[in-house]
Amino acid sequence: MPDLCASSGTITLSRWLRAEGDAISAGDILAEMEADKATIEIEAPAGGILGRIFVPDGTEGVSVDQVIGMVVDPGEPIPDAPGNLNVQAPAAICPDTGPMTQAVSPCSERGISLPDISRDVTRTRVFASPVARRLARLHELDLRRVGGSGPRGRILRRDIECLLSNEKIIQVKEKTKPDVDRVVMSGMRRTIAARLTNAKQTIPHFYVSVDVQVDALLDLREELNRVVPFHGAPDAFRISVNDMLIRACGVAFATVPSMNVLYAEDALLFPRQVDIAVAVSVSDGLLTPVLRDVGGKSLLVTSCEVRALIMRAREGKLSVEEMRGGSFTISNVGMFGIDSVTPIINPPHAAILGIGAIRRLPIVRDGQIAIASLMTCTLSVDHRVVDGALAAQWLAAFRNIVEHPIRLLT
Repeated sequence: MPDLCASSGTITLSRWLRAEGDAISAGDILAEMEADKATIEIEAPAGGILGRIFVPDGTEGVSVDQVIGMVVDPGEPIPDAPGNLNVQAPAAICPDTGPMTQAVSPCSERGISLPDISRDVTRTRVFASPVARRLARLHELDLRRVGGSGPRGRILRRDIECLLSNEKIIQVKEKTKPDVDRVVMSGMRRTIAARLTNAKQTIPHFYVSVDVQVDALLDLREELNRVVPFHGAPDAFRISVNDMLIRACGVAFATVPSMNVLYAEDALLFPRQVDIAVAVSVSDGLLTPVLRDVGGKSLLVTSCEVRALIMRAREGKLSVEEMRGGSFTISNVGMFGIDSVTPIINPPHAAILGIGAIRRLPIVRDGQIAIASLMTCTLSVDHRVVDGALAAQWLAAFRNIVEHPIRLLT
């Protein structure tokens, strides 16, 4: 047993790595010892046969110079006990004072030391365990630059592992540029996040969608925008497709009034007029100003009020009253070229209508292939207050109104 001079605690023979009768070579690792939470590999002092093991695995309190095993030449008789063998104690396993740098300790939580990288690369012979050599080859490490913590400075597996671990830590510390830019959320963004997270988690959504032909709607819009006072007047503006769709929602609610409903904890609330919130994208989020009594207003009035609401929203001039209430929301992403959208319900509303872009697609009309302008409309619905049949009935009414837009003028 070598003198572990750095240890002042109990020495334990953890395990033998070779069995009695194994052929060994000088420098082979025979056993592992534990002292002061460190594991020390014991190597063969000479080649031959591991003739006898005198100290079994797990033995505690092994003393310095105690004979733990015997290496013999082939054919040499093997004694049953160590007896009074003339044993020369191996050299003490102490820190090497030579040119190889002594280990530092970045892995102290594991009770072992991490060798520094030696700057002396002139030495030609390197003592290292087979496992350490394999790891060094795998990670392209020069063993001449690695200090060992084993007997006589032998490089062990733990020396390579700790060195690799320490290099990873150093690489992280050397990063000077963060991977992300942190931007504190605005109050509006925090409100949106909280409300929509709650809506998605607590409202049982279901969805119905339909492709609507809008050729007749586009023709009517073009004709209306030719008429004075829209064209050529000082305050001229053009009726938008979105204006006509909002008006179509109001007419659809008149056709299917049961769809105009709000959820309360123990009741269903049926508003006496149709107030529709219009989703407006602004620089730091999304606003939903409310257009009042859509069912009781003409297309012209609806268009004027929608334009004014959107302008005030983008200028940050909406009043609290203009942001309050409503029973339904419409969200149009068609201007971005998006085919369809499945929006999240804006509580306490019972539904929200998502509008996609107008696309020219082939359809079958009277048994013939024709090209039509189609728009995908998706209705997200709160299943607590509206059933599938009612939602489908409302969306079918909406489609019929859009495809026969003369009803928008009544």
